[in-house]
Amino acid sequence: MTPDKHIVSGIILGAGAYAITGNMTLSAASFLSAFMCDIDHAIEYGMYCARTKVKPTLKEFSSGEYFAKKDTICVIFHAYEYLVALIIAAIITRYPVAVGIAMGYALHLILDTIGNDCTFIGYCITYRIKVRFKIGKICVKNMAG
Repeated sequence: MTPDKHIVSGIILGAGAYAITGNMTLSAASFLSAFMCDIDHAIEYGMYCARTKVKPTLKEFSSGEYFAKKDTICVIFHAYEYLVALIIAAIITRYPVAVGIAMGYALHLILDTIGNDCTFIGYCITYRIKVRFKIGKICVKNMAG
C-alpha cells in the first residue's frame, strides 16, 4: 500500500480515536504509527542505490520495482511479531501512547497484508530471515509495496 493511503488511514484512525476517547495523545500516536514504519522502505531503497550505484528516482522508489531488481525484500519495521509485542505492552501499561502505537501499527500491517502481493507469513520477520529475504518466497507476484 502506498504511503499516501497509510497517511489517509492514519488520519481516519486518529480522528476516530479522538472522537471516541477525547485523548489527543492516543490520537496522535495512532495517526503517526499508521505510516511511520514505512521509513524502512526509504532505508532499504537507499541501501540498494548505494550498493548498486544506481541514481535514486522517485518513480523507482514509489513503484517498489527495486525489490524485484534486487530479488529480496527486508522491510525491517514490518512484522507481526512486533505487533504482538506492542499489543502486550499496550495491555500491560495502558498508556495512551502504547495503545495508539499498537492501533496504528496494526492498521498498517493489516492494510499492507490486504493491499500488497505479499503473504501473511511474508510479514513475519522470522520467516523473512528464514528464507533469506528472497522475494519469491515472501511475495505472491514477486512485487512489494
